[in-house]
Amino acid sequence: MTENQRREGTELISDIATGFWKSQTLHTAIELELFTALRDQTRSAGDVAGDLALPEPTTKMLLDACCALGLVRRTDAGYANTPASRGLLVRGEPRYLGDAVLLGAQMYGLWGRLGEAVRRGEPVVPPELHLGDDPQKTRQFVLAMHSRAKSMGVDLVHYINLTGRRKLLDLAGGPGTLAALLVQKHPGLRAVVRDLPAVAAIARELLEAAGLTDRIEVEAGDFRDPASFGGDFDAVLLAGMLHQCQPELTRDIIQRAHETLEPGGVIYVVDLMLDPAGTAPLMSALFALNMLLISRGGRVYRRDEIAAMLSDSGFESITEVPDTRPAPHAIVWGVKPALLRAGLGRWSRTGRE
Repeated sequence: MTENQRREGTELISDIATGFWKSQTLHTAIELELFTALRDQTRSAGDVAGDLALPEPTTKMLLDACCALGLVRRTDAGYANTPASRGLLVRGEPRYLGDAVLLGAQMYGLWGRLGEAVRRGEPVVPPELHLGDDPQKTRQFVLAMHSRAKSMGVDLVHYINLTGRRKLLDLAGGPGTLAALLVQKHPGLRAVVRDLPAVAAIARELLEAAGLTDRIEVEAGDFRDPASFGGDFDAVLLAGMLHQCQPELTRDIIQRAHETLEPGGVIYVVDLMLDPAGTAPLMSALFALNMLLISRGGRVYRRDEIAAMLSDSGFESITEVPDTRPAPHAIVWGVKPALLRAGLGRWSRTGRE
């Protein structure tokens, strides 16, 4: 090992080892509403501390740490949000990301049990807790997904082309946020969001508040149940759900989606995915460990794995979108053939022409 390699290695290991210091600083600042107290003003540490009923010395320490992280800036006049914090971490802003970040804070203790999960090959908490068994945890989870989707979905929908599509099935659609963004983007589109009963109930609340219940139906259903695929759809969205599934179930879901779609219909798979080597991007590799902590058999798939499953199920024109930054997701999509392979004609909605 050369001296430069030693120094670089020391910096790398030190940065990884203390990485939770940075995340916990962010979590604490959001929890205490530090960024919301600053909003679009420049304020002293004393003023912020007074508003939040916190001691001034410790509030100043937290503000200074946020400055070091690039989340706050300090001048002679006081402290102010950076543009990113002003737009994403001030409660009430349209693209507020705080609730989604705080969901990560709830995972903090679970990550301390990662060794246990690796040794046992089992989650350290029952996944059912945030999927209906515990109403409070379920609500926190769904609202956090809503917060994340509102912020990142604006970027994701640019890669999802449903022009001319009539009806979308958003399977395991959670809060229905992506479906809402898509029907707003495509005026002629209607959608059905299907998810577990406790999740569907919260989705209905959110869609009613958004005034979209005339264009989006919410139905209770479990994607593991074949009955969840019935309907008359020319588009299917599988967003942020396949990472909960083992390969056999994933192949079954994709096959049932193919059978559900009308000829010429399109499927979009949106999720954190790995590159063909399986070691990048970093967020996807770490998210696989996150799923180990909270799911039975959950995993993060490589893009080429999803593409192969689409092809095996009969989809064509399969396209991979590896980068949707600033969202950390990848997209793989394909089309169900509109022509009979035997060349006997073209399918219409009512049969063969």
